[in-house]
Amino acid sequence: MAPAPRAATPGVVRERRFADGSLHGHAPATKGRAALALLAPYHAEMTCMCRRMLFGLCLLLVVTLPLQAATFYVATSGSDGCSTDRDAPSGSIAASLGCLSPGDTLFFRAGTYEVGSSMNAAPGGDSPTHRVTIAGDPQDGSLAVRLHANDAGDNGITLSNSSFMVWDNVIIDCAGNGHACFKITDNAHHIRVSNSEIRNGHDSGILANAGQLGTPGNNEFLHVQVHDNGTDTALDHGVYLASNDNVVDGCDIHDNATFGVHVFCGGCSGASARNIVRNNTIHHNGGPVMVLGTSDSNMAYNNLAYNNSAGIQIRNGGSNNQVYNNSIFGNTGGDSEGSCILNLNDNSVMRNNICFQNQTDSINGDCGATGCGAQADHNLFGDPLFVDANAGDFRLSPGSPAIGAGVDLSSIFTTDFNGATRPAGAWDLGALQSGSGDPPPPPPPTSSLPAPIHVRVGP
Repeated sequence: MAPAPRAATPGVVRERRFADGSLHGHAPATKGRAALALLAPYHAEMTCMCRRMLFGLCLLLVVTLPLQAATFYVATSGSDGCSTDRDAPSGSIAASLGCLSPGDTLFFRAGTYEVGSSMNAAPGGDSPTHRVTIAGDPQDGSLAVRLHANDAGDNGITLSNSSFMVWDNVIIDCAGNGHACFKITDNAHHIRVSNSEIRNGHDSGILANAGQLGTPGNNEFLHVQVHDNGTDTALDHGVYLASNDNVVDGCDIHDNATFGVHVFCGGCSGASARNIVRNNTIHHNGGPVMVLGTSDSNMAYNNLAYNNSAGIQIRNGGSNNQVYNNSIFGNTGGDSEGSCILNLNDNSVMRNNICFQNQTDSINGDCGATGCGAQADHNLFGDPLFVDANAGDFRLSPGSPAIGAGVDLSSIFTTDFNGATRPAGAWDLGALQSGSGDPPPPPPPTSSLPAPIHVRVGP
């Protein structure tokens, strides 16, 4: 009689053996050990390969993942090192600058800083998306930081090797310095200055030149008040551009020794080209509104230009310099070449401008409006019926002859001085499109810091 099968024990899995003695059809233990021995070299190689792949993946992650940008704080007093704590800031500008890497920000807390030439050591970023930012702390308000750069033998601030930077919400006061207030030169490029004030430079307020290398440029000056700079009434200007591809936009440029904006590079080859000067208020400078010269394809449009010694000048060589939709009023400072627009260059283009109550309301010069390939049309030389030019309100009154008298330039730009969209079709002349409803721009913010030490020119 066959024995009764054993009852299964709960929770225990019984082995099933096949005729060859193996478990679940696998080779017996002796055969399995032999097979593993044969595979051992391949197993080691695969393990090494997996480790190398894992290391490579980790290295790739380290290289490609961006570092987290840091924000540092500095105040007129504080610790000696760097600080990322707004309530416990550093008291050392030098240490704080030394901690900056591409993408980082250094906020100055409110106050006046005697910086001498120390800001020359400010490092730059490495790309347009990884800039270094130096700014007044926005939580302290507008223009609550004054950097007094007063090195008597040098520029106020010189950037020669740092690029991809932003300077924002600061007053750079150069009273007592020896040369330009803010200079960009040599290897420096892609510098943006915004919402700031540059004043009291011994020479020009802003100087962006080609230095010894002829390569810098691509700088931006946005909503900057540039005033009371210069002591030489022939050489010192508000903004001096002697490099390529710069933009001056939305600035208030006034009370400087000579030109408000000077686009010129004496002795340079190919410099001072493709600069754009737009949407600025340029007034009460000792010289003309601006000069566009020595190179090609510079452009000035949507500027309010009044009470300078003369209007806009296109001169000193170059071709295809362009002047569009500017309101040029009351520039009667006695300049010997005091035309509304002076044209001495080849292939200049002048359209949609208003010229009224200047020393001469015309386009003059050796090339003038018609010579040397010039194109001059749709300009108004007469009363445009400004709302109140003497009070700085250059909007067009109803019935103005400037309304609808221009040509559509939307292939070049599409807005007016205040950012209002210009409609398709016949444009209005001058910097301000009628009917936009925008009031004149507000005056620049005033600082709660001590009054500036103005450098006045003339009586």
